[in-house]
Amino acid sequence: MAVGNLVWKRLSLKYLIGRLIDVFIQPKFPLSYLGIINRFVCKGVEHALDVACGMGIPMFILRNKRKLYRSYNVGVDIFLEYLKHCKSRGIHDDCVCCDVRYLPFKEKSFDVVLCLEVIEHLTKKDGIKLLKVSEKIAKKQVIVATPVGFQCQDECHGNPYQMHLSGYSCGELVSLGFKVAGHTFKGIFGEKGLGSYFPPWIRWIFIPLAYLFSPLAYLRPKYANGMIGVKKLI
Repeated sequence: MAVGNLVWKRLSLKYLIGRLIDVFIQPKFPLSYLGIINRFVCKGVEHALDVACGMGIPMFILRNKRKLYRSYNVGVDIFLEYLKHCKSRGIHDDCVCCDVRYLPFKEKSFDVVLCLEVIEHLTKKDGIKLLKVSEKIAKKQVIVATPVGFQCQDECHGNPYQMHLSGYSCGELVSLGFKVAGHTFKGIFGEKGLGSYFPPWIRWIFIPLAYLFSPLAYLRPKYANGMIGVKKLI
């Protein structure tokens, strides 16, 4: 059995809980991470690129919410186990294994390019370069999601590329032309938030409290744990 398969089995219970929340709870709240992304994606998308797609949860939700239901969706990641997961579950129509610093796509070949939770895994120089390249590949819009500031993370899932190498402020994304909204109040689920003092299986009880503060996080990203930016190209 491959090492990657062992990793998935060892983490299956933890991920089952997390994915149930992602799939059944988050999309019902418009100011949640997935709720904001769903609202930001424009209508009439025929081709979408999911850069560093990981396990494909955002794309799964977008397809189920009908935003990208009829579009041809391509997932890109350097970690083969993620792509196997997405392909086996039909989350993407096609998957490409490559380094996101060297995307092999022509200009204006996708209506929407999603860069969700990826630029923090690159150096600041490479992260900004990826956003610039994404703007060339996209016809209509680029959507980026990243933590607010630098948040330490080591490799996980047996994937060395999961390590965080950089952090961004709201002002940096705004200066690059993105309209930015925050998600998840850092006082609840931030690195030093209330939830960090409890074991993972108890933290879920703080979800209603986090959503109560979601308008503050949305309007003032500096108080948020993460942010989502959208840049319209037409």
